Amino acid sequence: MSGHWAAGYIGFVTEREIFAGAGGNTFSPDRGMTRAMLATVIGRLYERSYGEIKPSDERVFTDCDYGAYYGKYIAWAAKNGIIGGSGNGRFGPDDQITREQMAALLYRFADFLGVLPSGMDTVLDYPDVGSISGYAKPPG
Repeated sequence: MSGHWAAGYIGFVTEREIFAGAGGNTFSPDRGMTRAMLATVIGRLYERSYGEIKPSDERVFTDCDYGAYYGKYIAWAAKNGIIGGSGNGRFGPDDQITREQMAALLYRFADFLGVLPSGMDTVLDYPDVGSISGYAKPPG
C-alpha cells in the first residue's frame, strides 16, 4: 500500500477491521467491490458501534452462502430493509456493486440508523438522473 493515494484511508478502515482485505495479506484497492463485500462493510461498521450481529437461521436469498464471511451481514441487512435482492429470490453476492446500488444501500443504512437529517431535500440533478432505477430513488 506504500505510495497508494488511499493508503491512509485504507489503514484507517483495516485497523478498525471494517475492511479486512482480499486475503493473503493484500488489500487490492483498485479491484471492484461486490455486493457481498459492501453488505459486510456496512455490517462491520454497525457492529463497531452497536455490538455483534449474530448469525441467523433465516435464509432470504437462494444464491447466498450463509456460512461465508458475508452470510450473517446479508441476513441482517435484508431483515432490516437495508438491502434487497436482484429478483427471483437472488441477491448476486459476487456481482460487482454499481454506483446506484451503493448509493441506495448507504441511504437505507443511514435511514436505518436514524441519521438522515430531518427535512432533507434530495435533489437529483445528475446528468444521468433519467437512468436511475425506481428502487434507488429516495421515497417521496
